[in-house]
Amino acid sequence: MELHNVGSQALILNLGIMLANGREQYPNRIRLQLTEPSSRLLHLEMTGPGAIGGRVDPMVVPLPANATFALLIDLEHYCAPSEKVWKLNLTSGHYTLRAEYTGAGVSQQATNLDMKGVTLMPYWTGTVESSIVSFTVK
Repeated sequence: MELHNVGSQALILNLGIMLANGREQYPNRIRLQLTEPSSRLLHLEMTGPGAIGGRVDPMVVPLPANATFALLIDLEHYCAPSEKVWKLNLTSGHYTLRAEYTGAGVSQQATNLDMKGVTLMPYWTGTVESSIVSFTVK
């Protein structure tokens, strides 16, 4: 998945959370919609850490004008809690996939004491959807 800034000004994106001082990254503000061969729509969310025993930081990504940020999306790391699907089992057939990102600021409560300055950044807010991508599982 790619996020591309087509504007003339730099953007600051809050994509999710990071653990272990950034070594583990969870862009959980990006949600996916998967349409199965049966036409059932699944609202996918990233499966995050089961338990957090330490520091949590926001996953802040600067995106200069005309720049692109790319993420590898692995459906193994997603589930559909709304539909009570906890592990995806992609059978043979034609699928479609769409991504949705909802930008939001970072609150004082969501930061550690040494990171309070990130709450002052002008985060991009709003919602944007990707094009639909089709793929086939054989």
